[in-house]
Amino acid sequence: MAADSVDEYIAGIDESLRPVAEEVRRIIVDELPDSDEAIKWSQPTYRVAGKHVAYLKATKKHLSFGLTQGRQLDDPDGRLQGGGQQMAHVKLTTLDDIDEDQFRDWLRQAAELARS
Repeated sequence: MAADSVDEYIAGIDESLRPVAEEVRRIIVDELPDSDEAIKWSQPTYRVAGKHVAYLKATKKHLSFGLTQGRQLDDPDGRLQGGGQQMAHVKLTTLDDIDEDQFRDWLRQAAELARS
């Protein structure tokens, strides 16, 4: 069953990943208070200035925190993965995988790109 809201999406993912999704969502909403949060492509997405900047995608084994223009962002530790020309993501399995400062920096960069 497809989720109609981000709350419903998070409630429906594996119990072990739920705290990870809740924490990443908190960071996104806190860092991008002007973002539009919605379910698009069957997953939570975040738009700034009408442009998609970030998304969450749960699988059975991990949560992906993705950035639509991830390949254009400064990634000093090389954590962002992805074979595409634009999008990149980081796979998360526990709260320890979350680097809040890095995630906030990526979100700031992504928002700047969206607004430019």
